Amino acid sequence: VGDLKQSRYAFQGADCGVFGRLSDTNNPDNDGFTTRYLTCNFRSYRETTEFINAVFRPTMTVEYGGTVYGDNEELRPEPNKPEQDVAYDPEVYYITKNSGKNSVKEKTDYSKIQARFIAANIRDTVSKLYLRKEQRIANYGDIAVLSGALKANRDKDFEGDLATAFAEFNIPFERVGGSFTDVPAVSAAVGLLFSADDPYNDINIARVYLSAAYGGIIEDFALLGKDKKENKHSPLYTLMRKVAKADTTGKFAVFISELEGLRRDITTQGAARAVSALLSEGSAVFRRLISGQTSTGAVKRAVLNLRLLRKTCAEYFTVSSDSGAMSMSKLCRYIENIEKQKSTREVMSGGQNAVRIMTIHKAKGLEFPVCIIANAQRNPISALPKDDVIFDSRYGLTLRYMLPYSKQQTLPRFLAEQRRKRSALSENVRLLYVALTRAAEKLIVIGASCNKPSEHSFIDIISNSGDEEIIAKLTADEVDEIVNQTTPDIDADTETDIFRAPLSDIIYDRAVLADYPKKISATALGVKHSAATTVFSIYPRRPYFLKPSTAVSPKIRGDAFHKAVHYIDFCSSVSVKEQIETFWDKFTLAEQKALDLAAVETFMQSDIATRARLADSRGELHREFALGAFAKPSEFAPDKDWQYIADVPFVQGIADMFFFNHTQDNQDSITLVDYKTGNKSPTALADEYRGQIEIYARALTEIFNKPVHDKIIWSTRHGAVQV
Repeated sequence: VGDLKQSRYAFQGADCGVFGRLSDTNNPDNDGFTTRYLTCNFRSYRETTEFINAVFRPTMTVEYGGTVYGDNEELRPEPNKPEQDVAYDPEVYYITKNSGKNSVKEKTDYSKIQARFIAANIRDTVSKLYLRKEQRIANYGDIAVLSGALKANRDKDFEGDLATAFAEFNIPFERVGGSFTDVPAVSAAVGLLFSADDPYNDINIARVYLSAAYGGIIEDFALLGKDKKENKHSPLYTLMRKVAKADTTGKFAVFISELEGLRRDITTQGAARAVSALLSEGSAVFRRLISGQTSTGAVKRAVLNLRLLRKTCAEYFTVSSDSGAMSMSKLCRYIENIEKQKSTREVMSGGQNAVRIMTIHKAKGLEFPVCIIANAQRNPISALPKDDVIFDSRYGLTLRYMLPYSKQQTLPRFLAEQRRKRSALSENVRLLYVALTRAAEKLIVIGASCNKPSEHSFIDIISNSGDEEIIAKLTADEVDEIVNQTTPDIDADTETDIFRAPLSDIIYDRAVLADYPKKISATALGVKHSAATTVFSIYPRRPYFLKPSTAVSPKIRGDAFHKAVHYIDFCSSVSVKEQIETFWDKFTLAEQKALDLAAVETFMQSDIATRARLADSRGELHREFALGAFAKPSEFAPDKDWQYIADVPFVQGIADMFFFNHTQDNQDSITLVDYKTGNKSPTALADEYRGQIEIYARALTEIFNKPVHDKIIWSTRHGAVQV
């Protein structure tokens, strides 16, 4: 089952044409496939589905979109959904330059204008929109802002402009996938911690000094004499200290004083106490970080996320065995991992009642009562990399012809580039389809640029639907007038509550659902663990290269054994050792070190291998076979809490080996074998992995309509273990 109109993974190498060819009745590869069209839309109201049909009927084709948007593809509203007295027609806005003689000379920031217009729309929506399905007035949590790219208007940070605009209008929001370390005040605080640990790192020193908290500008560095020969290789910290001694009241002096004060506190009091004091809301540094904010909303955002940074550091020191001065480096590495992995989300004052900001890719599969599509002026072609070398599935490795002073296009690269452009344009059409179909009640599309809409942009696709009047064109001055009429209302009591609110009120309260996916592995479901439930920590797992060195890990030993048995020819007369030498390069260096040749030879001399060899001679031996089945979790893992799963999930896994058995009375059956390289007793192995083996057996029975009589765990220590 699939929907070509919603395929948007071309950037990861996906080819939706594969599915299209299978569903094409005129294609020889269509081996009895039947296409079922699911056209009933249970999410959106009639005005939204009619708008979507009008947009894609003339614009989505095989060339641009991968399929023809015909009668079978059109959306139809739920037949039993009652008609409402009120209808919310989709709105499309395009903001462009002011008319007049001097308009060409304007230097207007269209990213900021678009962000403020979106904020004004949201404030207006929250106060007026009535949700027909839920029969209530919309709140902030009902609204999502989707963007095809969070970098718009050349290199300007549209997401940052949106955050500033939301702060100006006192709109709570949440970045889906955003990290709390992206907040400017938190970024400056983190840079200060890094600088205290290593003051000779110029990047961190500049990161803090140039932040709004210290008010530094790039021109200040000219005072340091970095261009002089004797200072060419001197760190910024050393040069700043020299200038601070000469000018004790300047910006460098203030910065160096607070940095050295933090380093001194870490040495005398220990890292835990020093960091806690630094991030306490009464400290001078905390007040400085807050003073760099430009609006009340930005102050709230900074306070909440600085509080989260303090909580994160405190929790780290709680579980760390060392809270002294030496642990500062470990804390910095831990925070650095959070920054890279974006593992801790930013919190906002609205908690669950907050506007969500995300990319269209992240919105796939979700729905929102009110959906705002931003950056609709974006040109998909401009985002393509200008690589000299392009790898194409049809033309292979293509490259420019390199001359001493120029680069010349070649025919293979030109053809590959054209294919990549067509793929990007098709992906863009499908991306717009995904975005428009997220809205349940109200749909708004907004774009802004000083020029006319880029070809193939969302605005351009909508305008090509034949009804240009649907796009409301606004000038920058008109938007300013609309925005100025939308006044933020700030409740002082609410503001005080937000400053004092505990962090637990605004952390996602249904994280437990992350442990119960729609698709689950047989190992995760069937293997019996010692604990009834899995306990997750916010701290990332310690990297293997930082762990104490061991000779061979159990996992690598198991991988090596699996790989050896997978590639060995059971029917060959060549010895096991000689066979392994022929595919030795398939092992990693660690697996080569871990491979137990004697264990492989013992297995190949066993009764199971003899039976497998006979099956292999008939072409009935299967190894590393992907399986799938529907299974009730409570049936295989009764010790876990499955209350959050409403239906039966799809369970998948890979069977190590199975083969068919034939008897004289034609009662065929299957023998299933799973390898284990641990040191557990036979009883413990059977008890722990019985659920996993039963899932595999059920899947094999469903696929081949034959019973699985022998369920065997082959232990490299104990041999065959019946399950």
